[in-house]
Amino acid sequence: LLMAFRYYTPQLRRITHRDLVDAGLLTAEEEGLINKGFYAASSVLESWLADWIEQHLHGESKYQAFGALREYRAALASVGTWLDIRAPVSFETLLYVVVYALVFIIPFGPTHISWTDREAVMKAA
Repeated sequence: LLMAFRYYTPQLRRITHRDLVDAGLLTAEEEGLINKGFYAASSVLESWLADWIEQHLHGESKYQAFGALREYRAALASVGTWLDIRAPVSFETLLYVVVYALVFIIPFGPTHISWTDREAVMKAA
């Protein structure tokens, strides 16, 4: 939870990953994983929590814990996370087809130039 609230609490901002290793809360290997991660450390924390829940809880408590983890993830979601989510393949394919069709059809459509007005054609060229 330290990683989740680190950017919101001034006292926690001063704590570095090296401090956590020195305190025994992280291993050097975990520090390396956090530092080279593409996303924020909170996503690594979520992964560890999910792994721990999967290994240590059973039955209804497991479902409850995953529900709480899902709510935690939704509460910490940011705009960057939403930007990384891709559209479904069907929508993406439809979008590509429509754009390419539009690009292909535009030259054959009506133009903004009146071809009967010779002066307008000369100015547009």
